[in-house]
Amino acid sequence: MSEWERKVILSNSERGMVVGARRAGLSISLSAQLLGFSRTTISRVYKEWCEKGKTSSMRQSCGRKCLVDARGQRRMGRLYHLYKYMK
Repeated sequence: MSEWERKVILSNSERGMVVGARRAGLSISLSAQLLGFSRTTISRVYKEWCEKGKTSSMRQSCGRKCLVDARGQRRMGRLYHLYKYMK
């Protein structure tokens, strides 16, 4: 993946710093320089916050859904340990 194709995944605190810097009146260029992100990243995060009112990444909601709930996971854990010690 080249430098231009690299995706930047920001934590919620980093997204909050971007929004805070822009709301404090810093320009996109100065915010990018101070925070160490590209100007595109700064403008994208701030635009998302202005439009949607949130900055959290939706990355945790992508991918395959979990087929086993918490109770099922506990039960599988008990069965695994039972099987492991029966050997």
